[in-house]
Amino acid sequence: MNCPNCGQPTKPRAAFCASCGALLDVDPSAAPAVRPVPQPVPQPAPEWRPQAPPPAVPPGSYGGYGYAPEERRRNRTSSIAIISVAVVVAVLGLALIVAVLVTRNGDKATAGVSTSLRPTTTLAPGAAVVTPTSEGSTDRSYSTPEEAVNAELPQGWVHKMAKEAPDEVVYWGGPPNSEWVTAYTVTKTSRGWRVSRSGPVDQAPSATSPEPGDEAAKMVAAFITAVKENRADDAHALTIDPFAQDPASAQYSNGELTGFRIDKTRAADNGAFWVTATEEWTYGTETWRYHVVPTEAGLRIDQLTGT
Repeated sequence: MNCPNCGQPTKPRAAFCASCGALLDVDPSAAPAVRPVPQPVPQPAPEWRPQAPPPAVPPGSYGGYGYAPEERRRNRTSSIAIISVAVVVAVLGLALIVAVLVTRNGDKATAGVSTSLRPTTTLAPGAAVVTPTSEGSTDRSYSTPEEAVNAELPQGWVHKMAKEAPDEVVYWGGPPNSEWVTAYTVTKTSRGWRVSRSGPVDQAPSATSPEPGDEAAKMVAAFITAVKENRADDAHALTIDPFAQDPASAQYSNGELTGFRIDKTRAADNGAFWVTATEEWTYGTETWRYHVVPTEAGLRIDQLTGT
């Protein structure tokens, strides 16, 4: 169809003219059908029902914790009281232990006054001779000269008598199976025997002129060392009859002799000596006296007796 205003052709079902914009008559039958909008279907309202009451809380429980707030407060108060008592008891016990230890240490310090003042160090080789400061002090006097020198020896050292006089004895001390290091002069006083001086062996009065018994002591030490080292033939070579017939003259220790020391040497008749030695075996301690006599081959052991 054409526009009634300008006569220009128009598009089918157009509402306005595309040329002049005039309003066109539209055939209602030609209009597109309008799709109806679906309406919601009304739903019936839900039926109201009363809710069941919450379950009753059983006695002795609260909120899932197993006890009520009042009971929790009571339990917490009891726990605090128990902990406080335990702390007080622990503090009192600790104080008692400290008091006992202090008292015991005080008693030990008081009881040890008489011995703690005794010097325990020994001069090294080359050091000057030390002279004690007080004559006859009770903490450094002993009933025998050997007790006095033993009190001065460092732990593990051995000693031998180098010179003996009625009122003075000289001992040499040193590590086992080693050279003699320190000489100790033990003097008899009104209170007992005490070490009056100590120093290197090469500065001792008897060091420049060893006593005859020193060779006997060295020979016995060589015999015991051979036994200790399982050199039975070497040990037997240092013996003569009747001791040479004894199996002990050619024995070996098989590791059971762990150590020894020469205790003292005493002169006997006709140039012989008695040498006393203490031997440490795995089964115990033994003390033996070796009788040493001069022979054409040198000093030899002809007797062995126990003490």
